[in-house]
Formats: sequence, structure tokens, C-alpha cells
Amino acid sequence: MTITKTENGNTLTLTLEGCLDTMSAPELQKELETVDEKTEILVIDMEKLQYVSSAGIRQLVTVSKKMKENFVVKNASDALMDIFHITGLDRIIRFE
Repeated sequence: MTITKTENGNTLTLTLEGCLDTMSAPELQKELETVDEKTEILVIDMEKLQYVSSAGIRQLVTVSKKMKENFVVKNASDALMDIFHITGLDRIIRFE
């Protein structure tokens, strides 16, 4: 998986490309651990993400608890949204 980091004022966007699975979830975790108090809004852009496993979902839940309403996932494909709906993640994370 590739993570591209873009900062725009107080908004941090992490664009994910490839697969968010057991092997790549620690890489995302490292990026998320660097998010500090100056980041008011965290965006995860999934336009180029093809797959997410339970390890990836765990990372999303963790960051959701940290950022609360200041966390948004954008551009998730229909296939990924099916996973998020089945797991109930679509009820605790804002998707756009």
C-alpha cells in the first residue's frame, strides 16, 4: 500500500492506494500516530484503495475514536462501502 500525505492548513489528507490489510495496517498506524493537535480535520481518501481487511478496519476505528467528528473517509468504492456497511462502520464514521 502507498500512503500520500497532503496538508492544507489544519486539514491532513492521507490518500491510500492498494490494499489495507495485515501487512500494510502497521504503516497506516505509524502515519496516524504522527497526527497531532494542530490537525483539526483528518481525511482518509480511498479513491485508489482496492481492499480493506479487518486489520485495516481496526485502524479506522482507532483513529475515529481519537478524532471523533473531525474524521472523514472519502471516495470509498461501492465494494468497500459494502464492507463498511456489513461491519457497521458506516454508523460510526462519516463517509463522503
